[in-house]
Amino acid sequence: MRATIKAYSATVLPFPSIIIPLSVFFATKNDQDTYPTGEQQEKLESWIWRSFFSRRYSKRLEQLNLDIKEISKIKDNVDNKLGEFSVDIDESFFRNTAFSINTVNTKTFILMLASENPLNFISGSPVSLEPVLRNCNKKEFHHVYPRKYLIERGYSNRDLNCIANFVLLSKADNNKLGGNAPSIYRKVMRSNDEAVRLILKRSLCPLDIFHDDYTRFLDARTIILLDKAKQLMRID
Repeated sequence: MRATIKAYSATVLPFPSIIIPLSVFFATKNDQDTYPTGEQQEKLESWIWRSFFSRRYSKRLEQLNLDIKEISKIKDNVDNKLGEFSVDIDESFFRNTAFSINTVNTKTFILMLASENPLNFISGSPVSLEPVLRNCNKKEFHHVYPRKYLIERGYSNRDLNCIANFVLLSKADNNKLGGNAPSIYRKVMRSNDEAVRLILKRSLCPLDIFHDDYTRFLDARTIILLDKAKQLMRID
């Protein structure tokens, strides 16, 4: 889980119970560990993300029991239906979900951001994921369009606190960005445009966020986030 989805502790997992069926796959009586084939790895990963985005284990315990049976079939290399369930997701998942560190949707979003190995906005250095995700420290998640800037323009807490307005970012970098409009805090970011584009890409942000139009930003970012979610779930 650490290597595949950057889950450095059970705290950040949307459903810690997902470890149970995974343990069925990796359990062995042999001296050597169990390693999935490429095909098995792909199926396990897509099942994990589909389970998170669909909130699979918040519904019925039968879902967990079913996945245990199907994951045993994968281990035995026989036909199985692991992860073959529908996931109803659209841009509203990101636009209508408030950022709250203890909720399933927010934790899923956080792990999705982490999967891109994000970079800090000012230095361009990698965000230190392990200390952040081990304790799920909310101080390392910050608004792309700052709260102060949006409140001054009449946006409600509901609008400005949607998960589509958040990135993984060190507290130090966030303090330097301040509550300024993106067009202003761009001046304290790296002068190299290509470096800034890489920072934004690794944060799953549009390559232009500096127009100061929050609605336009949300429209563009929710498309990017939805595409990434479908990619992780291997949904066309």
